[in-house]
Amino acid sequence: MDKNSTKYQVESSPAIKSNTSSYSENYILSGNGIFNIYGNCSESEIKKAISEASDWGINLIQFARSFSVDDSFLRSLNEMVLTPFPDCSLRLNLNRYGTFTDLELLSKIPNIRDLRIETNRELDLTPINKYCSLRRLSIGEERVKIREIAKHKSIRDLFVFGNIKDVQVIGEMENLSKLTISKKTLKSLDFLEKLKELEELHFFLGSTNNLQFLPQIGKIQKLSFTLVRMLKIENLLPINDMQHINEIKFDSQPHLTDLDWLKKSNVKVEVINCSNFKK
Repeated sequence: MDKNSTKYQVESSPAIKSNTSSYSENYILSGNGIFNIYGNCSESEIKKAISEASDWGINLIQFARSFSVDDSFLRSLNEMVLTPFPDCSLRLNLNRYGTFTDLELLSKIPNIRDLRIETNRELDLTPINKYCSLRRLSIGEERVKIREIAKHKSIRDLFVFGNIKDVQVIGEMENLSKLTISKKTLKSLDFLEKLKELEELHFFLGSTNNLQFLPQIGKIQKLSFTLVRMLKIENLLPINDMQHINEIKFDSQPHLTDLDWLKKSNVKVEVINCSNFKK
């Protein structure tokens, strides 16, 4: 049996097989709905995957190896997967060595609503505006500029990570309701003051210890900090002036020792993996 085949991958590994709902020569569909694509699937293969999917359905599409992708296959994904599963996400690694090197494929899959992009170079993002109406976008890694994304008015949920060159243009995305910033150190949050509709703000790695502008940002109800190691209790005090806050999560925050500083008694607080926290 060809050790590079999907059949070998599934049938030679009990762990993979136990978490596989369906597979063929061109795909492996995991039990939790991840559609890993290894070649151009026929319509019958896509129908097989959908019929054999678990209760998760298909919630993520990703290309597992580099190959020449047929336009007809992309159109089939658009009609047969993205239409019945509108919350399905597409993950693209645009690093010059992956299946795709640019975003022109979006012209064949205009029904995509959730897009995840990792890239190690500056990328032309105009196809997103030209072909799609995204609700959620995750983008980042190295040397990324997101100026074009600020023009995309349908995005409600934005996740940015890594070396975003022009992160301050996020402040122009006034329709955002959820924002996550990861692996990016910020001097201030003042550029977010225009986000009047923002209801959730999450920080993961990097971030900032200058939170003085938090009370002026949107209608934030949910706030979280994960592995924001520079953050200390004195930096958190502006949270007490946030009018709409009702949920806060702290995860792996080494300087969080207590909640005595928090004056809002009606806020639900979750504290996990904080080694110096005393209940």
